[in-house]
Parts: sequence; C-alpha cells; structure tokens
Amino acid sequence: MKKFLSIIISIMMILLLTACQKSPTIDNETKGEDEKGENTIVVGVAENAYPWSYMKDGKLEGFQISMWEEISKRNVLEVKFDSSRLESVLVKMLDNGDIDTLASPISDLIKTYSFTEPYGYMYYDFLVLNDDNINSLEDLKGKSVVTFRDNDRELLKEVNNALNLGLSVSRGDKDVRNSVQLLEQGNDKGSLEREIDALTIVENSDSKFKVLGDKHIIDSLVYSFPMDYKNKKLIDDVNKTIREMKEDGTIKKLSEQWFKMNIVDKPEERK
Repeated sequence: MKKFLSIIISIMMILLLTACQKSPTIDNETKGEDEKGENTIVVGVAENAYPWSYMKDGKLEGFQISMWEEISKRNVLEVKFDSSRLESVLVKMLDNGDIDTLASPISDLIKTYSFTEPYGYMYYDFLVLNDDNINSLEDLKGKSVVTFRDNDRELLKEVNNALNLGLSVSRGDKDVRNSVQLLEQGNDKGSLEREIDALTIVENSDSKFKVLGDKHIIDSLVYSFPMDYKNKKLIDDVNKTIREMKEDGTIKKLSEQWFKMNIVDKPEERK
C-alpha cells in the first residue's frame, strides 16, 4: 500500500499531571487517602485501559503504573493512585483538585498544561472487521468511520479533506469506547484507533478484526506528561528522569513488557 506523507503533527497524551503547590514525594498504594500528606502526589488512572492501566484482582497494573513506580523511586517520591472506569469522572476529579495527576489519554485539556520530554511514540491506524473485505484506505473511501475523542475527530476530518476520502465521521462515546460493538453492528466500517488500542483488540478478537497498516496517514502521536506550568521544579525533575530512563533502556523494557513493542522510537524508526 502506498504510504502517504505525514500531513498532521499531533501531540497527545496519556498522562495529565497537575502538581501540588508543594513538591511531592511518593508511596505506592492503589487508592489515595481522604487526607493526603503534603509530600504525597495522587495520580488518577483508568481501571479499564489495558495494558496502560487496569484493575486485576483488586490491584492496579499496567504500563502507567510501572512508569510512575520507577519515576517515584528515582526521585524519592511517594505516589498514590485513585481510579475510575469513566474518563469524564477522572477529568472532574482533576478539575476539583481531588487528584494531582491524571494518567489517561485525554486530549481535550492539551492547551492547559506544560509538557515534559516525550517518553513514547505511536501511530494511528484503522481497525476494521476481517469479513468486510476492507484491505486498504482506498477500500474505506465513502464509508462511515468512528472516532472517540474530539482531537482525533478533527485530525481525521483534516485527513479526510486533504486526501478526498469522502468519509463520514461519526462520534463515539469516549467513556465507553465500544469500537468493537459499533463495527459489529455494521453502520461504521472503520474505527480510528491508536496503535496499542487497535493491536490489543486484534490480539483478543480471534482474528475477527485487523488493522489496515497505513501508519503514515497521520503523523506519530507524541506521548508526554502534561503538568501545571507553575511547577517548574517537578517538570525539570521528571524531564531528567525520562531522559535517564530512555538512555538506560528502562522505558524500552517497560514498553516491551506491557506492549510487546518499543514505543521509545518513532514508528518509522523502529527496527
């Protein structure tokens, strides 16, 4: 399949971090306490975002949990986790100050925060049903596709117009993210997904779904940690730790553990 030149640069996120006014330190528990100490940072995470963060036997696991455990250890920080299954609830918790940090891929708050050094890159791809005989972007022309986040929807609209695809873009529920059900119902023929999300669905679908493999329709997602721009010390400390974890191979090791791939390198640079 012909690869399209990248036409949009998108900076997204999996973590939204607003720090306390006092510099935090960390202890690893799965729930924040009602009254947190001044040296504690509370991270809000999704309970159902495998393999990023998810609940297993009453305990939070996943890439984001491992990342923050390592960041906390290297900075002598203490972290507590508070969780929800709904993205909207996590955002409300952040807005209300119930949590200091939000570890979830929410792009709507992108203009509110400063960003740390990137720790990972991924691409977008279309998830489709195997039985629909859709094997290329050309096959999707003129059909309906679904997206779940506002920023993703705007990106797809720009691609749609630039490449004259004639796609009808429908809006999915970002709290439910039921791409599997929507594709099975047949109204939508494709779902714009982030790399790991799409591959996780394929892996657990008994060959019912596949990805198109058009990795360069939209530029790579750049994952970094949004933080309160006023908390310069915390941003500097996390930036330093991210650089160290990239240089010594820690992030590569964690990403291969949870994703079975190295997300440190851009998709086009992976071997």
